Amino acid sequence: MGDKGAKELWGLDISTSQVNQARAFLKENHYSATIFESPMEINPGIPLNYFDIVYSIYAFGWTKALEKSIELVSNYLKPGGYFVMSWDHPILNCIEVKDEALQISRSYHLENDFKVVKESEEMHLIKWKLSSYFNAFYKAGMVVEKFIEDVPEEILAGEFNDLNRYYSKEKAQLIPLSMIIKARKL
Repeated sequence: MGDKGAKELWGLDISTSQVNQARAFLKENHYSATIFESPMEINPGIPLNYFDIVYSIYAFGWTKALEKSIELVSNYLKPGGYFVMSWDHPILNCIEVKDEALQISRSYHLENDFKVVKESEEMHLIKWKLSSYFNAFYKAGMVVEKFIEDVPEEILAGEFNDLNRYYSKEKAQLIPLSMIIKARKL
């Protein structure tokens, strides 16, 4: 966004290592930014009615309180401001590989905690339904203007096939792997 002429850059992450990486990247590229290390469910000092746009690129799914987090984003935005977020499509977590085949293994309807292991560290996420996202936007005074769940053609046409990968071509041929939501504060 700095390359696009943003007057100010702000950031928020719960992870110390991600915050440190962001600060190093910004310094290396000669940008200054206000960065907070905090859960997104808490306002660590971010101004209200201040921003034209808020992005969450594969981060918003880490929230433990969806409605509260979306309400805070809405509060940070000026009227007419945009929130653009991407995350795994909720149906993706319901599909697993069993006996060399893709099977529905969890109910889409349950909004439950599930375990993810990354770099041998166990983390817990909550799978939210699409209706929970949309209803949280509405409750926070926002309208969804665009919802994308298409799978890019290059993924479907790719040669890499590994059924056991979380983001596999085989899954992408059956279901959307991710979603992008663009919402505007009223």
